[in-house]
Amino acid sequence: LDERRCYLFTLLGAAGVRKSRLVREFLVGAAAEATVVRGRCLPYGEGITFYPLVEVLLQLGDRAAEVLAHVADGGAASAGGLFFEVRRLRERLGAARTLGRQGGA
Repeated sequence: LDERRCYLFTLLGAAGVRKSRLVREFLVGAAAEATVVRGRCLPYGEGITFYPLVEVLLQLGDRAAEVLAHVADGGAASAGGLFFEVRRLRERLGAARTLGRQGGA
């Protein structure tokens, strides 16, 4: 968190070795310095492509209201347009405070 850079990592392990707990413990510590949000992918269903993204936006509440309203109105005509809007939101939030991303484990 001190470097204010994004990193991607993969946590692998057999079932029952406490991967989820390790992630939760890390995020409890990170929450003191960063805004932690979580988006998870559903295993099946229709219309779920952007479910994790919408889930994250809903957790951000008023800070993401403009992007959510635009999505609800069909304003993001393409996936690229939506990702651009989310990127701008992330930059605004990052200028105010570090923004961490929590993935499902």
